[in-house]
Amino acid sequence: MDLNSFNFLSSNEQETLLKDFNDTDADYSRSLTLHAAFERQAEQRSHKVAVVMAEESISYGTLNERANQLAHTLRKHQVGPGQIVGILAERSISMVTAILAVLKAGAAYMPIDPNYPQDRIQYMIRDSEITTLLVQRAELQPNDFSGLLIHLEDAENYNENTSNLVHVNSPSDLAYIIYTSGSTGKPKGVMIEHRNVIRLLFNERNVFDFDHSDIWTLFHSFCFDFSVWEMYGALLYGAKLVLVPVVIARDPAEFHKLLHQHKVTVLNLTPTAFYQLSQVEQEMKQHDLSLRKIIFGGEALTLSRLKNWKKIYPQTQLINMYGITETTVHVTYKELSAEELESTVSNIGKPLPTLKAYVLDSNRNLVPIGVQGELYVSGEGVARGYLNRPDLTQERFVRNPFVAGETMYRTGDLARWLQTGDLVYAGRADQQVKIRGYRIELGEIESALLALDTVREAVVLCKEEPEGISRLLAYIVNRADDNPAYTDYAALLSRSLPAYMIPAQFIEIDAIPMTSNGKIDKQQLFQHEPSLHNDLRNSYIPPQTPTEKKLEEIWNANLHTEHIGIDDSYFDLGGDSIRAIQLLHSMNREFNSSLQLGDLYASSSIRKLSQKLSLHEVQSDHVKVSKIQELERLKEQILGSGK
Repeated sequence: MDLNSFNFLSSNEQETLLKDFNDTDADYSRSLTLHAAFERQAEQRSHKVAVVMAEESISYGTLNERANQLAHTLRKHQVGPGQIVGILAERSISMVTAILAVLKAGAAYMPIDPNYPQDRIQYMIRDSEITTLLVQRAELQPNDFSGLLIHLEDAENYNENTSNLVHVNSPSDLAYIIYTSGSTGKPKGVMIEHRNVIRLLFNERNVFDFDHSDIWTLFHSFCFDFSVWEMYGALLYGAKLVLVPVVIARDPAEFHKLLHQHKVTVLNLTPTAFYQLSQVEQEMKQHDLSLRKIIFGGEALTLSRLKNWKKIYPQTQLINMYGITETTVHVTYKELSAEELESTVSNIGKPLPTLKAYVLDSNRNLVPIGVQGELYVSGEGVARGYLNRPDLTQERFVRNPFVAGETMYRTGDLARWLQTGDLVYAGRADQQVKIRGYRIELGEIESALLALDTVREAVVLCKEEPEGISRLLAYIVNRADDNPAYTDYAALLSRSLPAYMIPAQFIEIDAIPMTSNGKIDKQQLFQHEPSLHNDLRNSYIPPQTPTEKKLEEIWNANLHTEHIGIDDSYFDLGGDSIRAIQLLHSMNREFNSSLQLGDLYASSSIRKLSQKLSLHEVQSDHVKVSKIQELERLKEQILGSGK
């Protein structure tokens, strides 16, 4: 007998793990497609506002008609089932229109972020073999795309027919392709079908009570699958969808204003984004947001950081959900009570209806309750596989030994069961990490570094800070014949990697340390983290003025360091875009200013920021004096007239 295949669990234990903890069978509409579900809402709520972006809004009826016009145009060019259409657009109403139009035409859409490096955009276009590309504006179009190119803002070129198209595809057809980070250095496209999304939102045991009165935000990039949940969760229920501009999404105070202005009821955020929003809320004099549900996903949640919010809004449901792109956004569900927020474990809850979860050992045997193993997921949410990657599909989408003829997805995440049937998330089993909800293969960043001429070896690690924010650190060994005085690794990587994959710090070392068993010694690498007095800093000049000293105090708290010179760059000291948002909030609160992220990039030293703040103070004083003078003149007029 092969001991690797021997199951040491009793029949009762197996019954608990396979049936009791996975009692998730649920029926759903197996004949419904995403665009058909939207058309139902468009017919029932034709005059209701569907999507809002800044001052622009569009009704369900008009959105449906515009999507139909573009879909008829695509059909005219023989776009239909089995094809993939790229959408290169920023978040906008035209972006939503394009998505619906592609689905109505019968094809699948592939979102492309215009802010991605051109190398990455070109790779996605080549790898997906698309022949049709929808581009928001002419200046965004790639130089060497030779297929059908349609500019979304040239609506006058659309077909005049506004009627719904005859449906030509089925729920088992592809709906979208989302590219995720790849360990080989190249991203991979995940293939999701209509039915995968439909059963998530509509099934007979649905754990959510969404309806047409809700107001959602589209906070995330449409290249991140959390946006799938946000967009269809709103539009397929007849609710209002508020698109959040990128500049507002990166500013917690402005985002808070948007939530208040639009009376948002359903909010979906990564924990990192929520922690920043929560800090803003705690400083408000009035707590009058309309949120009835806050749904977390994308990265591990620190439960203790939700306690203050729960005290302010005890009626708001706080829901933790675990999920991955390959299993269609969400896998588990856990509503958190005030008592559960005292826990120190990352409870991700129970499998959602239509899905099953298994915690297995290295031989894919069930492990007992409380024992850590790798998490596998099966059911109606499992993707078709990876586009044009049969080898990788075979490796990650494996045979389910517990259900004949079914496939399960190997997540690479570690988990364990609690006696309650809830799952506890225990991190990654490989090099993959999640930062701000983005799934990142550290190997992809290492491959990009190794492609640089001067780099001989490279290791990228993820380090979690005391405040719960993770950052990427790159350790680099240069070639012996190259000893550059300074290499701007971030600028070089930005040519091939998106911003969220650029490490916060680059540390040059002589050799990669190894443990006695030949593995990378991560603990020793962390000790190589540079002090503030490394060679890349300018000569140290201490703060002199009260403003400079206060700025240094705020920066020290933000960077967890001390003794910052007035000419040191915030970003050279380890600051990144997430820390920068927190820093701006602290500085604006202290100085009653309105600094923006662009100000910090333009004036990244204490000296320059102090000068900018002084100018702001002078301008503010000028406004105050002007107002006082105006009041004095008004007073004289009133007294002079005898009133």
